[in-house]
Amino acid sequence: MTVLALRQATRFYRPVGIDQATMAGVLQAPPLARAALNTAATVPHVQILAAVYRVEGLRPGLYDVHSAGTEITFLLELPPAREWLLQDEFADAALVTVVTCDLPAIATAGAHAHRLAMHQAGVAAHSMWLAAGGRGLAGSIFGGLVPWGMPLSDFRPGGTRSPLLAFACGFPVSDPAISPWGTAGGWTGDA
Repeated sequence: MTVLALRQATRFYRPVGIDQATMAGVLQAPPLARAALNTAATVPHVQILAAVYRVEGLRPGLYDVHSAGTEITFLLELPPAREWLLQDEFADAALVTVVTCDLPAIATAGAHAHRLAMHQAGVAAHSMWLAAGGRGLAGSIFGGLVPWGMPLSDFRPGGTRSPLLAFACGFPVSDPAISPWGTAGGWTGDA
């Protein structure tokens, strides 16, 4: 409840990194949240990718997050974030996660499976937001992605890693001289 009361949505980040323990806490939240759902086994094709830009001790790049959230596997080097994120401000986040699904597999199971996948994507993104907030970070859930900007062939609408939602997190910019929108997206400048 403390995190819920104090959480902040932000779109502007300081260009500083986070540590691996913090990242691990964020990545382990979705499997725990999904395990609490009675639909978790129904839609096994929801996956998370981690776009690491500034995590201490990890090389920048795109990582596959294993189902328990306790392991990651390097997939490829990333283009600059501004090439695949529609909103420039998220490009300064230390970590961007993308909830994806194997859309062809889900489509064969029908419309209800798609609704369950979207629900689980929301659960995954929100659980990462809460976990990040509990670790002193701020973040935002968003959907503004440019799939063709990511050099991963199956990362596209209708692909086996079809992007559903994303979550960006890091330390917020709270200086109105840098960002007049403040940490929670509320205008802090002059009218």
